[in-house]
This record gives sequence, structure tokens and C-alpha cells, in this order.
Amino acid sequence: MEAVADIADMHINVPNLTLEQREAMLNVDQKRIFDKIKTNLISQIEHEDI
Repeated sequence: MEAVADIADMHINVPNLTLEQREAMLNVDQKRIFDKIKTNLISQIEHEDI
């Protein structure tokens, strides 16, 4: 859960970064969690479009 909090902190503290820039700031564990969250969100969006 710490990784999710870190991602939230990045959004609050650095609002002008692109998604790609935020992704580049993540450590390995955070990146793994972020990738899972991103994959799930993309999947949800694709299912909503059907």
C-alpha cells in the first residue's frame, strides 16, 4: 500500500508531470504495482467500450 500512497503523493506534489514522467520516477516494486494497476484500468476501459 505504500507504493499506492507514493503514487498519490506524486500526483499531489508534482501536478505538471506526464504519466510517463511519473512512471520513470518509480522504483522497481512501485513499477510492478503501477503496471498491474494500469493494466487493470486499461482492461476496465476496454470492457466499458464494448
